[in-house]
Amino acid sequence: MLTPAEYPDGDGVVVWVTDREGEGVEISDLGSADARLVAIGPGPKGLGPVAAGVCSRFGVRFEGGVVVARVAREAVAEGCWRVAQAAAAIAEAQTYQRRPQPKEATFVEAVTAELRRRDLAVQTEVELHGASSHTYVTSVYLPASETVIEPISGEQAWNKARAVYVEFGDLTRANGYNTVAVLGDVEAESAQSVENLLLQVGAVTHWSQRSRWLETIGAQRVI
Repeated sequence: MLTPAEYPDGDGVVVWVTDREGEGVEISDLGSADARLVAIGPGPKGLGPVAAGVCSRFGVRFEGGVVVARVAREAVAEGCWRVAQAAAAIAEAQTYQRRPQPKEATFVEAVTAELRRRDLAVQTEVELHGASSHTYVTSVYLPASETVIEPISGEQAWNKARAVYVEFGDLTRANGYNTVAVLGDVEAESAQSVENLLLQVGAVTHWSQRSRWLETIGAQRVI
């Protein structure tokens, strides 16, 4: 059954429905989400914990690389949608733990250095748990104000922004973290799309305007 949900590459999510007679109806993706994870993967912790957390959020299970739900016959439509949503989210996991590339890492260092010059307590690569129970490695974290800052720059800005969108959305539902995306050297044609996407899950600012937003963040000092 083809559903309205889509994988990151735009393909529609297909789920399979099997009548188990006395045991209700089984719905699964037959491992399609798992198969779409490429070599960069969801980080050193492996797919299992990430997928299990995502599935838990949608009320389904991850069993042996397969997204699966067992429901009553009258709940098949709703079950198909939950399985499809979970499968699409798991396929996105290849960007969850994406490590900074050299240019991107340099931008993270620049943002961190600027914050420290303002006498702020700054931590980098801090692990925080989202509402899905997935663990995110945040680029920059200000513990005093529970602010997560993700610098975004370079040719792969849109891919990074997609990962940050998932991260910010999950974190704000978990603990109400303050989330800020800082845009650096982003191609003009994608800058507006990146900004529109991330404004849905947090604040967005530009490195070129840092004197303005750093004053706001700088007001939240650790005494």
